[in-house]
Amino acid sequence: MNENNTEKLRNSIGLYNKAISDLGNANCDIPIPDGLEDRLSAAIDLAMQAEHSQAELLMARPKRRRFKFTAFIGAVASLALLIVAGVSMLKSNPSEPVDTFTDPAEAYIEANRALTLFANTLNRGARGVEMADDINDRALALAFDSLSKI
Repeated sequence: MNENNTEKLRNSIGLYNKAISDLGNANCDIPIPDGLEDRLSAAIDLAMQAEHSQAELLMARPKRRRFKFTAFIGAVASLALLIVAGVSMLKSNPSEPVDTFTDPAEAYIEANRALTLFANTLNRGARGVEMADDINDRALALAFDSLSKI
């Protein structure tokens, strides 16, 4: 903070301190009505009770409504899902499977090719698992080495 702002702050604090001390030393010539303190106290108590009861209502009601609303939405969604599933099952007319190959040798070749593709894909995934397992073993060995040095 620069010196100009510091000086302004000191002057302001000094003025506030003087005003507060003048208020404390002043003679109070304003008459206070009888029973004012009791009326103010009763009004404050009433306001606090109203605020407290209003806060309780606000805290209690939304939770119930939210739960009921969520349960209602969940039930409606489940019902809609069941209707869609039922309609789709009725529309899909399961028919007899139709052979796509008339020649058994051609069917055998196609099935063999499909199973070979499946096996290759499965083996590729297994190699990835083996690599991950090797990395995990090395990490565990390094961790145990570090822990044994402690």
